[in-house]
Amino acid sequence: MTVPYQVTLSEETNQVLLLPSSFTLQPGQNVIQVTVIPQSPFTGGVLTWTLQGTVPSEGGYELCITEFEADIPWCNSSSKMNYESEDKLVSTNSFSMYPNPAATQVTLAYTMELEGATLEIYDLTGRRIAKKALSLTNKEVTLAVDSYPAGLYMLVVKQADTILWQHKLIIK
Repeated sequence: MTVPYQVTLSEETNQVLLLPSSFTLQPGQNVIQVTVIPQSPFTGGVLTWTLQGTVPSEGGYELCITEFEADIPWCNSSSKMNYESEDKLVSTNSFSMYPNPAATQVTLAYTMELEGATLEIYDLTGRRIAKKALSLTNKEVTLAVDSYPAGLYMLVVKQADTILWQHKLIIK
């Protein structure tokens, strides 16, 4: 392709939410980071994703559809992420967020040692709207959310580009 074009990424059985679900592909190689949010009762496995867009062609536009499989790690009922490709367990019980729904501010409390970790807030288009470094000494961080429109957001804790924890946040 010689011109950028808009595409939509979807999963046909709606077992996961993909953020962002729409983005622009540039000519050449593209690296797109997608957040995968499992929807109950999804417990992991291989899913078929569809990348669909309309690309310019001689005399107009042509629909381009590409399907591929993605193997998504599973969560068990004890609240631990299990990565089959790595021997790594991250307990989701190490984090708590309050209040939820939030009107003016939201607080994240954590018990883990998180050197170099960040707390990030994403809107439902996958756009990061806030980022704050997490402290090794103070195990709590508060973010003001009163300037954001009411709606659904994702709070994500990352360390070295690895997602350690994520949770839905409702701003009212």
